[in-house]
Amino acid sequence: MNPSHSFESLAGVFPGVTTVAEVTLRFGPPIVSDSSDGGLYLSFESRGIHVIVDAAHRDAADPLVDEVRFTQPSKDELPCGVRIGQPQDKAIKAVRGSYRITDEYDDAVYFRPSARDDLLASVEFRHAGVVVGVELYQLLDDGGSPSMLFTTDIAGLVAGQLSRFVTLNRHQLAGQVENLNFWLAEVHHALDMIDGYGVRFVRLHAAQERYVATYSVTMSEVGPGGVIERSPAEVRRIPDRDLQKARRALVESASRFLERCVAEGLLSADQVSAELARLYVGQGHVA
Repeated sequence: MNPSHSFESLAGVFPGVTTVAEVTLRFGPPIVSDSSDGGLYLSFESRGIHVIVDAAHRDAADPLVDEVRFTQPSKDELPCGVRIGQPQDKAIKAVRGSYRITDEYDDAVYFRPSARDDLLASVEFRHAGVVVGVELYQLLDDGGSPSMLFTTDIAGLVAGQLSRFVTLNRHQLAGQVENLNFWLAEVHHALDMIDGYGVRFVRLHAAQERYVATYSVTMSEVGPGGVIERSPAEVRRIPDRDLQKARRALVESASRFLERCVAEGLLSADQVSAELARLYVGQGHVA
């Protein structure tokens, strides 16, 4: 990492430090809506600035901002020079030369913006060939960003297996091609799980809240003053960024596997072209 390019804020907003009141004072009244994980999404569209408050913080009198991102028409840029509209190849080169990359995909790159372990940043391209968004967020410790949940875990297992196939010798790869239909079915099943997560979560959340209200469910908790009764904690949703990350990794590992099969003459280009088209349907969208 280049220390001179380290950063812990975007557009003057520090995740985990800056409050909603401070952001509003800086940028004016926002358009406020619910974020997909139960938090708040505040958009200052004329400035190209957007902030997210995690569900765990939204009920505070003046909630802390957990994520900040800038998009068009923002003129902000990272210390390494990355800005909206910059060609993808130049942006990636700048990020690689300045920060420790954690994950890299065709449409986004994730990296550590400073020496802090609780901050993660990303530059998004979304297949546009240019930078369309830059995001900085604080990683939460108490389940705010669950990393090993069933939906994303299954996708990760399938992606990992396909990535290993790419490294096989040709005769070993030929053996896996015999099971191609099975592996493609696993890929599409995992993608369906990711894309359908939103609907499943809404049903789960509604059913749990209905049960708690119907039966007046409380949880016992030992505090400084003794045992107290409180309402059960709300179920937490997997953040969209984690679902998107799992989807990207799965699609790209499947793509590399298919492309290797073509390169080795084990599959035709027409077969793989049709399958790749199916894989990229819905890319970047989570229901």
